[in-house]
Amino acid sequence: MEYRRLIKFGNSSFVVSVPKYWLKKNQLEKGDMVYLTENGSNELIVSSNLEDTAPESLSYSLNVEGLDESDIERRIISKYLAGYDTFTLQGEKALHEKHTYIRNLLNSLMALEIVEQTKNTIVAKDLLNPSEISFKVIVRRIDTILRSMFEDLQHLSEEDESADILRRDKDINRLSFLSSRIAKKCIHHPPLAKRLDTNVLQLLFYKELIEHMELIADEVKRIARNLHQFGQSPKKLPDFFSIYDRVYKIYLDAMKSVYNQDQALAYSVAKERETLMDACNIAIKKHKDPLIYSSFERLKAAIVFIRNVARLIYREGA
Repeated sequence: MEYRRLIKFGNSSFVVSVPKYWLKKNQLEKGDMVYLTENGSNELIVSSNLEDTAPESLSYSLNVEGLDESDIERRIISKYLAGYDTFTLQGEKALHEKHTYIRNLLNSLMALEIVEQTKNTIVAKDLLNPSEISFKVIVRRIDTILRSMFEDLQHLSEEDESADILRRDKDINRLSFLSSRIAKKCIHHPPLAKRLDTNVLQLLFYKELIEHMELIADEVKRIARNLHQFGQSPKKLPDFFSIYDRVYKIYLDAMKSVYNQDQALAYSVAKERETLMDACNIAIKKHKDPLIYSSFERLKAAIVFIRNVARLIYREGA
């Protein structure tokens, strides 16, 4: 038996050292995670391995009577993001009146499938295995969709209702919701994070990255909506789209800096932000229409979010 003295650490914790031979035996180094389990006999067991169990299944029941569509959406999405797996909605009259809306809402959430439906009840379950999710794959998928949104806007015509751009923005929202949901599951259930070969810092990195990408998509969607409503195309707004093309270029550079962990490229994206913001401010003065003005403001917001993507690399990295 060996003895160790407790050392006070901060205001609410104590630290105890572990033998070097035990670290060597378990191939542990500085920064690695160890796990503490209380065995019920007033003892703590220190382990280098964490039992590989499935995350706890969470269920949520909601009586939809008296709730409008916004109330229902707010409650369902918040619980979905929190990691709930089974959703039971009850209420005969409301389910009948809002049947189509509720089904569309549940089907819009990735991996959620309606498994039971009666006159009074709808039950939906998450059928996806979270250990099969890859944050890198989600980022690549969002990036692909976002690039297509950028490119479609470059070829927007007066006849185009921008429906495809709006639809793809919803696809990005679904992927963003899914990533946030899995990240929370990883935080609450470390074995899942271990199976996904990720840690807390990487979870935070991907959470911020995907949030910024979603915000960029929102701005592209709003620009498409404005320009379609105004009835303008790239040929009729050359000053706007000359800047827009440069914004798309720095987006591509920002994502390249993410994939390659290229801090030099990330710095160049951040530097270009200032030039593009100045160009937008100068161009705005030429246009009095509120929709064009709003489009330039949306473009400026996208520039900031793109800079934020690059900043993740030169400030922290994945």
